[in-house]
Amino acid sequence: MPICTILLISYNHSKFIRKSIESILEQKTDYDFIIKIFDDASSDGTQEIIKEYANKYPNKIIPYLNSKNIGAQENIWKAYNSVNTKYFALLECDDYWNNPNRLQLQINALENHPECSFTSGNTMVTKFNNPRGVGELLVTNKKIVNNSIISLEDLSGLNGGYITHISSRVVRTNSIDFTNLHHREDFLYDNCQFYYLILKGKMYYFNEIFSFYNQNSVLILEKGKVTLKILTSKINLKCKVINTLPSLCIKHNTSNLITILPILRVPFVSLFASNFLNLRFGKYHYFI
Repeated sequence: MPICTILLISYNHSKFIRKSIESILEQKTDYDFIIKIFDDASSDGTQEIIKEYANKYPNKIIPYLNSKNIGAQENIWKAYNSVNTKYFALLECDDYWNNPNRLQLQINALENHPECSFTSGNTMVTKFNNPRGVGELLVTNKKIVNNSIISLEDLSGLNGGYITHISSRVVRTNSIDFTNLHHREDFLYDNCQFYYLILKGKMYYFNEIFSFYNQNSVLILEKGKVTLKILTSKINLKCKVINTLPSLCIKHNTSNLITILPILRVPFVSLFASNFLNLRFGKYHYFI
């Protein structure tokens, strides 16, 4: 029986998806794992590539191919709710894993440390249009990189550089109660998920590069609302906000930034982190 599910999320990723899938298939592990690929009605040939791999690896890869676009949040939520293994990881198909031993390392850590709700490594952030291919490390805080087991209390007062990217994580499934989440964004949004998980347990951190994250920004106009979809791993809030988040998460026992940001009186969000955070300020509706 598989012990871990790898969730791949795709939408028009035909240029990148082969590298993403191969990076999972290359994993050297004593544990059995399964790959589920959730495609949101791609129109660029991505689904044909997924079918090709599913036919080649019928006992390893399960495709979920939407015939109609349901949106990124619904597609990812669908993926999370499909998990029935002890552990899981998520990777968007324009990113990839780079260490063939990482899954073995991370599952070993979770098996040996039941106090940990998830494990992470570092991520190299690169830009699609960078001709030199030069990137930068996401996790840079010395307190994190010099320690293996991290609690929420350890983050208090840190000046950023400690939030790991979703592509580097392996999560203990029973640490999440999907049925009682007040907001999906508690778990769908990358940084909210980080706080959610570390409220549920500790993080086991490996000071190794586990993934490459391709940074991109897209502005979309939809149904009269400005939807700003920023795929970026940098938090461009003031240091005061970043430093206050861990203590507020502890005080209010929440990972939901919809609750926390009004406490900080933050009137806007500029280029906020990765994936999808749903913030409502008056008539404006942002997904960032």
